[in-house]
Amino acid sequence: MQVQTWHIHLQGQVQGVGFRPFVWRLGQESGLNGSVCNATDGVHIYLAATRLQAEQFLYRILEQAPPRARITNHQFQPSMQVLQPGFHILESTHPSKTDLVLTPDFALCESCREDIHRKEDPRKNYAFTTCTVCGPRYSILTSLPYDREHTTMASYEMCGHCASEYHDPLDRRYFSQTNSCPKCGIHMALHRSAEEIITKDNKAILKHVVAAWEEGKIVAIKGIGGYLLTCAADQAQAIQELRSRKKRPDKPFALMVPGTTWLHQHTRASSKEIQLLHSPEAPIVLLARKSEPSNIAWDEIAPGLQKTGILLPYAPLFELLLHQYQKAIIATSGNLSQATIEYTEPGVFERLQGIADLFLVHDRKIVIPQDDSVVRLSPKTEQTIILRRARGYAPAYFGPQLPWPNQTSFALGAELKACFTILHQKRIIPSQYFGNLRHLASQEAYQHTRQHLERVLALAPTQLISDEHPNYQTTIWGEEWSASNTLSWERVQHHKAHFAAVLGEHQLTQATVPILGVIWDGTGWGSDQQVWGGEFFLYQDQDMSRFAHLGYFPVVAGDRMAQEPRLSALSILADQPAANRFLAPKFSALEWRLFGQLIPKTDTLQTSSMGRLFDAVAALLGLCDRQTYEGQAAMLLEELAQQHLDQFADPTLLTNYWPPYMTSQDLDPKRLLGPIIQDLTLGENPAAIAANFHYSLAHLIGGIAQKAGVRHIACSGGVFQNAALVDFCHLVLGDRYTLYFHRELSPNDENISFGQLVYTHLLFRSDSQTQNSDSHVFSNPWKDPVHREKI
Repeated sequence: MQVQTWHIHLQGQVQGVGFRPFVWRLGQESGLNGSVCNATDGVHIYLAATRLQAEQFLYRILEQAPPRARITNHQFQPSMQVLQPGFHILESTHPSKTDLVLTPDFALCESCREDIHRKEDPRKNYAFTTCTVCGPRYSILTSLPYDREHTTMASYEMCGHCASEYHDPLDRRYFSQTNSCPKCGIHMALHRSAEEIITKDNKAILKHVVAAWEEGKIVAIKGIGGYLLTCAADQAQAIQELRSRKKRPDKPFALMVPGTTWLHQHTRASSKEIQLLHSPEAPIVLLARKSEPSNIAWDEIAPGLQKTGILLPYAPLFELLLHQYQKAIIATSGNLSQATIEYTEPGVFERLQGIADLFLVHDRKIVIPQDDSVVRLSPKTEQTIILRRARGYAPAYFGPQLPWPNQTSFALGAELKACFTILHQKRIIPSQYFGNLRHLASQEAYQHTRQHLERVLALAPTQLISDEHPNYQTTIWGEEWSASNTLSWERVQHHKAHFAAVLGEHQLTQATVPILGVIWDGTGWGSDQQVWGGEFFLYQDQDMSRFAHLGYFPVVAGDRMAQEPRLSALSILADQPAANRFLAPKFSALEWRLFGQLIPKTDTLQTSSMGRLFDAVAALLGLCDRQTYEGQAAMLLEELAQQHLDQFADPTLLTNYWPPYMTSQDLDPKRLLGPIIQDLTLGENPAAIAANFHYSLAHLIGGIAQKAGVRHIACSGGVFQNAALVDFCHLVLGDRYTLYFHRELSPNDENISFGQLVYTHLLFRSDSQTQNSDSHVFSNPWKDPVHREKI
């Protein structure tokens, strides 16, 4: 067969993962002439071979790719390229088209972990040890393609030893762009303040930090995506002090622990949960703790909860510190509550000076801030639920191949769990989580990341998509940017975006069978200008309609209602005398009279929020009358239900509170809370009531599915972060229905931007928006001061 030159073009997560050294080694083994190089549209390989040899070469690449690589597309065709003898790694090329999956940051690999602990290794105790399969990528990227000069490592010139590794094809640091060692690498310093430096000696820094933890001090440490606030996990007073300084009275803290042995001693982690902790993404994983006595200050770490977020040391700096300390530490985002993580030295000294006692800084710059990702598994079915998608996951996305149009769209997402998504070159790029955009720091991080990605990817959006809520910061930006840049601007109803997101993740946009969308969350601006949140949609024949919803009840005291679960209970049960004995003690006499006068008004804003229904039940059971963090009441309610399920293994003995005569048009929440009031009056165990409540919701979904005549159910919205509810859905519905939950995205508002793109481009094309009245001009009652006062 004739020898000729072949061109192999690979796309996906193929840069920053050791791909070029891998291809070079295959080339050496094959004895063929060829080359491999990075470009802004992937990896390009040229090969002088027969067609059979070239096909076999491609097959080996696809079958044996490096563990961190994800090939999403490959092309194979003849070429006129002239090749030199041998096989070579060439300088990167820069074609005008940018089409690349950005590589996320990877956790410390086992080989590098061994290096920093090995006595004779030149990198022993070096806190920034990396190789081709681990270390920062996205957080230090300044431009494409991924080469050292396009990262914040560009200013560090490799010493002779590191350079020899970098150019040695047999070394695992061959072409490792983050390669460095104590002689030529990153410098640390321990500060008391911006002006006062304690020491710059690496060995002394580690000892100082460990001693500070032992003394009950709070230390801010610069990680991969930003600063973490840390203190000893066995010192209740230190944790209480951190809560006081951070103004975070109850929200759970995460723990960073020394290793797997600690996990086995203190938690009931499953093998799948341990696998998640050791994965390249290394997220925080919610784990059930053991009931045995422990020196860990669990009550201060996660008040009222049996599950705690735990992560392993994902950076060599943390590995060295925890190896020396050999105990668990609090490891929480270095920020003010709900704001984006601090990642610059001016920012951390300015905003965390009153919180941290010491600051461990280093001089490798972070380009893009990222919090730690948070993941949980449902206890019974081990359904993966992503609670926060950031370090390790963002901005890569490997969902199904969807028929995206060849245009650049920017979906701005929601506000409280902000995340944007870019459609570019028919590829999806979801950003990391930014927190609450009501905080200026979160807005700055959002805008900084948007501008950075637009520059790195050389893209200019031609279309903007936002939520319909007129007061969301993202909606305001959409209106401003579209006007100033003459861009088209679409708006998508919040819950339809949720439904579209889960349809897109499961490649159901062209489904030929009807699908019920169960979209439950706390709040979202509805097309009828009420507050939605307990929604059932039907997607059929390329049409999405609101099939049913939780019955409306009044919004009491505006935003206070989301913060005070007692108000949700009062709103639903104000006209139920049997509930007064449980509700009245939660209010002062004046409050009881004033709120009672507000509720009957016919012009009051209404809500169908399932999140507020969870709040109401939590308040009735005495779990939470006022929340200090979002979702607190629902988490405590789930915790109580799970305790009952753990104690009584047969969940089929639970009671379904929804009456059998419930119709799809009459889902009055009073009919669910009525039996709960009866059980409370009879002295029923609150844990059993909590379990019954979750069990009943799964039956409610089944009842609506039966009314709709569907066999496929897709679930989205923040309520489906509840693992007990997810398990009940599988238990009650799994044998009769096909269930779809989010896989790569979070069920909460982080998926809204992705759903906005799916809805606009795949369900309802932007050139046929007449099918979608929700995306057109709407009145804005929030601009009416009278209406705002009523809300």
